[in-house]
Amino acid sequence: MGAIEDVALDLLGGVGGGSPSPRLVELRPFLASNYIEDAAQFILDNPGRAFIITGFFIPVPYSNPLPLTGSVETDGPPGAYFLGRALEQLDYEVTFIADKWSNLVFNRIDDVGEYVEFPIMSEDESRDFANQLLSEKNPSIVIATERCGANRNGKYVNGQGWDISEFSAKTDFLMNDRVKSVGIGDGGNEMGMGNFAPFITEIAHGMDEPCVTSCTKPVLGRSSDWGCYAIIAALSKIVGRDLLPTGDEVAQFIIDIVDNGVVTGTGRIEYVVDGRSLDDQRELIDNLRALL
Repeated sequence: MGAIEDVALDLLGGVGGGSPSPRLVELRPFLASNYIEDAAQFILDNPGRAFIITGFFIPVPYSNPLPLTGSVETDGPPGAYFLGRALEQLDYEVTFIADKWSNLVFNRIDDVGEYVEFPIMSEDESRDFANQLLSEKNPSIVIATERCGANRNGKYVNGQGWDISEFSAKTDFLMNDRVKSVGIGDGGNEMGMGNFAPFITEIAHGMDEPCVTSCTKPVLGRSSDWGCYAIIAALSKIVGRDLLPTGDEVAQFIIDIVDNGVVTGTGRIEYVVDGRSLDDQRELIDNLRALL
């Protein structure tokens, strides 16, 4: 197995004494041993403009029936931002794409570059918006990270099985079979995880209604952010330049977005990403940097 992949999945349980996700352990054999380095090389093979799609809606308060208010999850925007920054250092033009719930992140970052809000609309309107955006920007690579994707019924469902469709833009139309794409996820309901849909319902720790939106190169991480940081590490190895953020930069970014209203996957106001602390983020970055 690839060392970067093992760190991204925390298969050794080395970060903060945590343990790997059973579902990810069971999905790991369906990927190549060096799937993260493979995805990084795929990105480098397609220079130009990168679309980076993120933002997972979280109801606030965290309850079902769903309230009419919500925010965006802490997992997703940090990895998206730092991956975009790394690609900009490699001369990519980067366009960040999310729906209105992520405005409180991307509209408040001075150096975010280009950000497009994808409206929450009907299926036909969403398809038209996506096609127009693809035509105008002509991305060479489309990357989605921790972005809820549609299941076989066209519904957007969170980890609790709650239907969040009315709160989720249909950004899946940006990841069609005409674009080269990378999908980063940690559960199975994210855009790009459709590659696993045929068998994720059969594994011991499966998912009843996974996302069916597939991608060219799927990437798994213990969190989607950790998948992004691992890709940055792989890019760094390939080009011979350290493109990784520091652990303190990652921690400060998380602090800043939480202070602006971003919440955990369970709707809490905490400096935590998928149950992992700021110190865990620092340790993960150090572990990846040690592999360069």
